[in-house]
Amino acid sequence: MKIRNLCALLGAFILFLTTGCDPDKVRLEKDRVETFKVEVLKIESSGKTYQGSEQGFDSSNPLPIPLRTVRVTLSIAAYDKDGEFYPYFNRPVSFRVTPGEIKSVKSSRSDLAEYMLAPMSGGLNDGDVVVEIANVFGPVVLWVQDAPPAMVYNKVDADDGDSASIPFTEPASIQDWPEAAPYRTYAAGATRKLYFGEPSIIDMQRMEEYNAKTNSACSDGIANCTINNRTSAFISNFVTIHAMEPQECMVVTAITNAGFYVTDLSAHYADLDGDKSRRLQMEPYQRSLSHFGHLFVYNFSYPDDLQLGDCIKTITGTVQEFSGNSQVTFPSWTKNDRYVTDESLIPEPMEMVFDINAIAGTYCRPDTPETDECYVDNRSNGYRLCMAYKDRASQYVCKPDAGSTKSTELLPCTNNGVKDNHELEFVHCAHNWRNFDSESLESALIKFTNVKPSNEFVNCDANGNGVVGFFNYQSYGYTGLPDDGTHESNEYGWFCSKDASDKKKRTLDDDDCECFVNCSVGHDPEHPERKDRICTELNSFESFGQWIIELEDVLHTRINIQTGTAIPQLDPKVFDKNAYPECRLNVTGILSQTQAARPRWIIMARDSTDVCASSGAGTCPEIIAQCE
Repeated sequence: MKIRNLCALLGAFILFLTTGCDPDKVRLEKDRVETFKVEVLKIESSGKTYQGSEQGFDSSNPLPIPLRTVRVTLSIAAYDKDGEFYPYFNRPVSFRVTPGEIKSVKSSRSDLAEYMLAPMSGGLNDGDVVVEIANVFGPVVLWVQDAPPAMVYNKVDADDGDSASIPFTEPASIQDWPEAAPYRTYAAGATRKLYFGEPSIIDMQRMEEYNAKTNSACSDGIANCTINNRTSAFISNFVTIHAMEPQECMVVTAITNAGFYVTDLSAHYADLDGDKSRRLQMEPYQRSLSHFGHLFVYNFSYPDDLQLGDCIKTITGTVQEFSGNSQVTFPSWTKNDRYVTDESLIPEPMEMVFDINAIAGTYCRPDTPETDECYVDNRSNGYRLCMAYKDRASQYVCKPDAGSTKSTELLPCTNNGVKDNHELEFVHCAHNWRNFDSESLESALIKFTNVKPSNEFVNCDANGNGVVGFFNYQSYGYTGLPDDGTHESNEYGWFCSKDASDKKKRTLDDDDCECFVNCSVGHDPEHPERKDRICTELNSFESFGQWIIELEDVLHTRINIQTGTAIPQLDPKVFDKNAYPECRLNVTGILSQTQAARPRWIIMARDSTDVCASSGAGTCPEIIAQCE
C-alpha cells in the first residue's frame, strides 16, 4: 500500500514538471466540473420585462403563453463534485429547454451565436447571456450543459410549400477546439421552474412560425415570416389541454372508429358574439374566419365511454400531426361533471356563405410612396376559406387609370377579370400551406350550401400500374422548365415533377399525373370552353372515398368531400357524365386537412343527414333527401 501511494505521488510530481504551472492542466480528472448554478436574472415576454417579480416564478401566478419568443437572461457558474465553485472551467456551454425550443443564444461571442453556444471564463458566464426560447407552456426549465449544442434543423422551403429538414452538426472548427469534445463532461445545471399558462385548443392549434431566411424566431411580424399550417407549434409535446372559461366545455361534435372531435364552447360562442378577446392576440389570427378552437383526438379505436354532446374539461396526450391535421394521440380525458350529455350543446355548423353576384376584380392601393400597386381581390363576402393569407394574387400588378390620386382606399383598375382555375393556387382549396382561414376551421363542423357535385369520374391510371402521381403548385423557375418567354419569373402553375418537360426523363406516371391535374383542378386543355367540368379521379375516390364538389363562390373553388363511411348507400358515380346537371347539394361535416389529397381539405360527413338536395325535386338522385 505504501509503495502504491509513493508511485502516485511520484506520478503527480512528474506530471507537474512536464506541464509547467498551468493550473488547468495540472488538476486531476476527478477534479472537474460536475454541475452549473443557473439563475434567471430577467424574463422578457410579450413586450414586458419580469425581474424580481413573482409572476412567472410562482405556479399560482403564471405568465400568459407567449405568441412570440421569450428572452431569458441568465447567470451561470460552474461547480465541482464537492459543491465548490470551479474557476477552471472555460469551455462554451450549450442549452436545452423543456418544454419548448431554443431559437437563439446571444452572448459576448458572436462567433458562437450561430451554434447556440455561450462562452465561459473562469467558471462564470463571459458577459451577458440571453437565451431566446419559443413554444413554451406550463412549467418550463432551462438547462445549461457542458455538451454539444442541440440538434438544429435548417428548414428549406420549396416554392410549392413543401419543406425539408437538414440536420445541423458542429463544424470542424468547433469539434477541433481543445476545450471541445472529447473533453466534455456532459455536466448540466437547470434554472428554477418558470411558469406559463396551460394550453387551450387555440394555443395548441397555433401554427409553426419561423423566419425562413435566418431560421430564427418571427420577432418582426408575421408578414416577414413563414407560417406552416401543416404543424402545431407544440408538436411532439406531451400536454394537458384545458377547456376555456367560462363554459369549461370541449363538446364532442363527432365520433369515429378511431377517435372523436371536440369544439371549445367558450371560444366558439365568443367568436359568434364578435368577442375576439379569446383569440390569439396577434394578426392574422385575430381576423381569421374562426378561432382555432377545434381538435381531433386520435384514440386508435371508438371511445366507448363518450357520446355526442359530452363535455370534456381536460384532454391529455401527445401533440401529433398526421398529414397536416393536428391531433392528440394516446389520450386520456376528464369530463366536466356539471354537464349531462346533451346533443343540443353541439354548435350549429359554421355556414360558409358566398355572394355569388360578387365581382372579382383588380384593385389598387399605395404600397409604396412612389407607385400605386394593385392586387386581385377574389373574395366573396370576405371569406377566404381557400385562399392563402399571403397569396399569389399580389403578383398581378397593374397601374391605376391616368390621373388617379393616391389614397388609402382601394381603387378599381382597368385590368379586371379573374384568372381561370388552372392558374390560381387558391382555387384548389387551400393548397397553399400559409392559409389561415382553413386552418382556423380545422376539425370544426362547417356547412356549404348549393354546391355542385362532380359530373365526371376519370381513371387516370392509363398504364394500369396502380400509381397516379401527385402534383404541386409551384413556380416555373422551381420546376426547371425552359424559359420560352411566355412566363414571368414569379409565375406559378400546377406541375407533376421537375422533369415533366424533359421527354427523356418523362415516365408513363407523369402522363397519369397530368391527367390527374387536368381532372381535379378542372382544366381541360383540349376543350378550354368546358368551364363546367367538375372531375374526380377514380382511383382517388375508390382508395379513399373522397370526391370533389364545387363551391358557389366566384372562383368555382373545388374541395373534397368524404361520404363513404357516413353514407355508404350514396355512390357519387351516379353523377358521372353530367347525369344530374341541375342538382345542387347542401353538405355538412368536419373539415380536415390531408396533405396527400388533391384538393388537400376534405369535408367529412358524419351521417346521412349531412348531405341533402337544395335544388328542386327530381334534380338529384332519389337516394338524396330534400333539404328541410
